[in-house]
Amino acid sequence: MDHPPPAPHDRRHTSPFDRLEPVFGALISGAVFLYLGFGFWNGRTATGAPGLYAAAVFGFVMFARIIGCAMVGVSLIAAVGLRSAVLLDAVLAGVGAIGAGLCGAVWLAYGDGDGWILLLVALLNGWAAASAGREWRHASRRTHSATREDRHEH
Repeated sequence: MDHPPPAPHDRRHTSPFDRLEPVFGALISGAVFLYLGFGFWNGRTATGAPGLYAAAVFGFVMFARIIGCAMVGVSLIAAVGLRSAVLLDAVLAGVGAIGAGLCGAVWLAYGDGDGWILLLVALLNGWAAASAGREWRHASRRTHSATREDRHEH
C-alpha cells in the first residue's frame, strides 16, 4: 500500500536535532521565567503600594518561579521522548501567557513600565502555546489515522 509523503510536522522523518525543538522551547521559556522570578525581580516588593499592584508584583515573582520550574520539567519530559510533553508544553505556555499578560496589564495600569516586559513574555508564550497546541493536534490526528489504517489492514 502506498503511503503519502510525510507531512512537515511528522517528526518520525526528521533529524534528531529537529526532534529537540520542543525541548529547547520549553527550556528557554522556563529559563526566562526562572530568571525573572529568581534573578531580575528577586526581592522586588511593592510595600505601601495599592493592594492590586502589590499583589500583582508578589504574584508574578512567585508565579514565574513556579511556572519556570514546571517548564524546565516539561523540557526534561520532552527530552526523554514522551509525547505528553507537547500537551503539557501547550498548557503551561498558555498559563504562562495568561499570568504574564494579566500581571503586565496591572503593572502598566499603575505606571510600572516593566509591565511591557511581561506583555512581551505573554506574547511569546501565547505563540508557543498555539504552536505546541497545533503540534499536539497533528500528532493526535496521525495517531488516530494510523490506528484506523491498522484496523483496515487486518
